[in-house]
Amino acid sequence: MLIADSFFRRNLPHWQPLGVPFFLTYRLAGTLPGNVLNELEKKRQWMQALPRKPQYSEKQWSMHIEKKLFTFWDEYLDRDTNIQWLANPRIATIVRDNLYHHTGTKYSLWAYVIMPNHVHLLLKPDEVWEKRFEVEESGMAQYEKGPLSAILHSLRSYTAHEANKILGRSGKFWQREAFDHWVRDNAEFERIIYYIENNPVRARLVSHPEDWHFSSASDRTQRELGAFDKLA
Repeated sequence: MLIADSFFRRNLPHWQPLGVPFFLTYRLAGTLPGNVLNELEKKRQWMQALPRKPQYSEKQWSMHIEKKLFTFWDEYLDRDTNIQWLANPRIATIVRDNLYHHTGTKYSLWAYVIMPNHVHLLLKPDEVWEKRFEVEESGMAQYEKGPLSAILHSLRSYTAHEANKILGRSGKFWQREAFDHWVRDNAEFERIIYYIENNPVRARLVSHPEDWHFSSASDRTQRELGAFDKLA
């Protein structure tokens, strides 16, 4: 059940109701160079100029466009080899351990994959955690104050610090803004799990999802974590 509705925009639009699961993607800093971002912006402008389909509200249409664009930049990330800090097993282990560290307190985690330059997650913020970030009925929650952005901060601040120590570098590790999409129903929930866990297969890194060590598919096979809960 949706508790409250929050919609805001930075470079991307963000629609973050309370009480629902989210598909999240965050990436390493600098992994979408200027020419790729320019191409995406041209695609965005072209799509925005199209007549809005009547079954979509203005907000839904904006999110529909970003969902289409997400496919383009996710495919680019799978091909890009310039920045691949997450391919370092020590760094990927830190990211994975941090994911599990917050599981059961800040969120429930159903699926994840740590690719060489980005991370996909399917999670649902914990209800108690969400209540710390109640939004007003008017909707527009501040980006830095909502439950989802607080979760992302927890996932990225510590890991960035530790990864930079391993790499012997300083500066921005993660790109600040992440892609988020709230899950509408169980069918979409299942499709997203498949999408996440098959990312290494689509990128031609392995032949089977469970062969990619830093993923929920591998965890289920190797550590017998058991079946994930479905939508509440």
